[in-house]
Amino acid sequence: MSMKICCRRSLVVLVGLSFLFSSPVVGSDAYDNFPKCTIEDFYVPALNKASNDATNSTINTTISFDLRLKIEIPSIWRVDYNTFNITLYYYHNGSSATGEILIPSPIGNICIPKFSGSTSENPQHHVVKVQTFGIPWEEARIAVSNGGTTTFRVELASRVSYEMLLIKFFTHTKTGTVEFGANVTVNDQGNKSVSKGLRLTSSSRRINIHPSSFFLLALSVLSLIL
Repeated sequence: MSMKICCRRSLVVLVGLSFLFSSPVVGSDAYDNFPKCTIEDFYVPALNKASNDATNSTINTTISFDLRLKIEIPSIWRVDYNTFNITLYYYHNGSSATGEILIPSPIGNICIPKFSGSTSENPQHHVVKVQTFGIPWEEARIAVSNGGTTTFRVELASRVSYEMLLIKFFTHTKTGTVEFGANVTVNDQGNKSVSKGLRLTSSSRRINIHPSSFFLLALSVLSLIL
């Protein structure tokens, strides 16, 4: 078999693999498994009945919570997270033509710097503390009295990059934009009312496909042979 035929056959395999890895369908399970985010702890000290004697001038207006992040993805992939933009909301009483309603209002925001990792074997925890503003504390305290609850909301948005090393110096990368959100009910101890982790659901998930260096390499080889 001539060297030229071998090169052509190798080229066919190379190009075929490049299209395989560049396909939005093949291997899509890796990309469909977006990060799974849960709120493990959520604490509002101002709503802890043990400190209800605090005045508005001395009240602790911070909210702290623990975000647990993991992703089900093969270990051959590297996962990089861009900045996590987190916004907190409080549902306060309002009214409409149909009667009383709960209206969400932003009460604070914070960012988690970019980071890597958080696979299913090694989930990451990010303990976040947010300085809030504009919460009607008296209304919130009345809501949690006598065994009731009041409702907050956590929303976060970020970009996630998935990178797989194909061969030395050549990688295949895809990026996704994710937006998560969940309502959190809080009791008169200032804690979330459910004991287990609260899953943030994804309201938006988009994948952008980038040609891999492997595909570009195949095109370069093809141009040289032809």
